Amino acid sequence: MRPGLTLRHRGGYVRRHRRLIGAALGVVTAAVLAVFLATGPTYAQEQPFDDAEVANLAVAPAATTDDAPEAPGPDESPADYLYAHYANAAEIDCLIAAESRWRDVPNARGTGAMGYGQYMPATWGRYQAESDRWDANPHDVYDVFAAIAWDLAHGRRAQWTVGGC
Repeated sequence: MRPGLTLRHRGGYVRRHRRLIGAALGVVTAAVLAVFLATGPTYAQEQPFDDAEVANLAVAPAATTDDAPEAPGPDESPADYLYAHYANAAEIDCLIAAESRWRDVPNARGTGAMGYGQYMPATWGRYQAESDRWDANPHDVYDVFAAIAWDLAHGRRAQWTVGGC
């Protein structure tokens, strides 16, 4: 075997060209990031519907402060409350399970999304302003139920990027 083909020498090649390899990876990462940023924010923006058939789908009636469900009973779990008071409970349940696994946590990727519904602060603020529920809290699961129902009723399913719900 020739000495130029040993593993030790191949490792030396990688060590000698580490800067070049690192620079190439940096360029690829920057290009991917540039494409991602150029597509614009998708999490907190309302998505328009171009297809008239999709735009006219029936949705649950909008939730308001006047017809908000009553407070939960002392022995009622959040899931029981959800299914007892919301017509689209299965979709709300699916979104919460997919976004946070029913945990009040910040987004693991550091996007700024928070709470059970993984709302961005600006999106939560829009919900508060439109629904006039300034006391609503993204860390209160019952407020999140109402917010998701509100957003779904207003055709804003696209603000959650999870599929299958």
